[in-house]
Amino acid sequence: MFCYRRLGHNEADEPSITQPSIYRMIRALPTMRQRYAEKLIAEGTISKTQNEAMVADYRQALDEGRVVYPPAPARSAT
Repeated sequence: MFCYRRLGHNEADEPSITQPSIYRMIRALPTMRQRYAEKLIAEGTISKTQNEAMVADYRQALDEGRVVYPPAPARSAT
């Protein structure tokens, strides 16, 4: 298994400063979302147009500040 943090450890981290070679390769890789979308398109689950529409709709929701994933209900501590 090969694991990495695509964007570093946190928003203040710039991993390409300390690991320029590996992060040059990482930047060239497709994201997990892109890989999964390609798989779904290849197997005919969704079309390329549907994928593009879902990405655009999600981006618009984020830009508008809408909740894109509702928080889980609070659980009581017992």
